[in-house]
Amino acid sequence: MARKAYSEREREQVKETLQTTVIQCIVDRGLIHSSIDVLCKKVGISKTFFYTFFPSKEELVLEALRYQQPKLLQYARQLMEDSSLSWREGVEAFLKNCCYGAKSGVAVLSIEEEQQARRCLSEENFQAFRQDQISFYGKLLSIFGLPTDGIDPRLFGNLALAMMIGNGGAAYLSLKLGEGNVNSAKKGIGNAVTMVTAVSIVLAAVFLLFINPILTLFGATATLRPYALDDGGIIGIGLPLSLIHTSEPTREAETS
Repeated sequence: MARKAYSEREREQVKETLQTTVIQCIVDRGLIHSSIDVLCKKVGISKTFFYTFFPSKEELVLEALRYQQPKLLQYARQLMEDSSLSWREGVEAFLKNCCYGAKSGVAVLSIEEEQQARRCLSEENFQAFRQDQISFYGKLLSIFGLPTDGIDPRLFGNLALAMMIGNGGAAYLSLKLGEGNVNSAKKGIGNAVTMVTAVSIVLAAVFLLFINPILTLFGATATLRPYALDDGGIIGIGLPLSLIHTSEPTREAETS
């Protein structure tokens, strides 16, 4: 039986259908359970024909995530232009729909699915997708009226610090337990948790005392400052618990 010859327009239609189908599969069953066989069956093509579009399922997923970005940006614009919603209500609605993608048809990858996709991608394609994501988030922040040039990666310094102390403590704990030296392991985990607790309390105090200049440093506008002060106070108060929870030694201690 002769193979069907597809025109360029038909190929574009099949490619778009593959993208929309994998998005829906991720929403319905997750990436891990969305095999190429399942996708081809839903679209009505063979695996051989699939590989003329994408070298792997993971490459299709990247294209599908790019495909849904304009839809998400348009949705964000609609929320910001809705006069019945405050700025906070609009942002909350957007984030909830993204976090609970199954309810709104948005493909959201779990951490495990992201790791799986990363392992199967070439470095070149991963870096290209990473740049696309940075551009997407920049556009999204602009829609929300946030100064993209004022956002500093140091905003996430508390998590980095917790992980730095935590990973060191966890490594020491594993080493000592492997040696059978339980007493040293207990002392090490105690020191790590104490250090995280002490550092987090100091950081929380500094943050709460200097919250206004910190917000200015990060580019908070007059419109956003009241919201930032409200949320910043909550974040500052909860900072010690956040750091302790994020640090690896506390989780290691719970399982030991």
